[in-house]
Amino acid sequence: MYDSTINPAATTLDTATATPLFMWHGFGIVLIGEREGDRWILARGWSRGDRLEAIRRWSFAQPMLFAAQVRRLVREAGANDSHARDEGLRSLAWTEALLQAQG
Repeated sequence: MYDSTINPAATTLDTATATPLFMWHGFGIVLIGEREGDRWILARGWSRGDRLEAIRRWSFAQPMLFAAQVRRLVREAGANDSHARDEGLRSLAWTEALLQAQG
């Protein structure tokens, strides 16, 4: 039902890597996150076949706000509270890994 770049059932977030994009797919939506200057960008699109529709984009100054939006969008798409929380934490770990990799 969903895909992510790491095992969503993992008990720790040590597997977060400093990839340039955060990605999640499930429940009919695709989330893509990236860093653009000093902002955290999150885009959501509804997957229809091999394309995305109704794409919306948000920009955040703080990683915590980015992670909160990931959690909210995953929950609104249909995931349970636990999975939504885990994806929010995974996205926060991604922001931290990216910041560390960029020095």
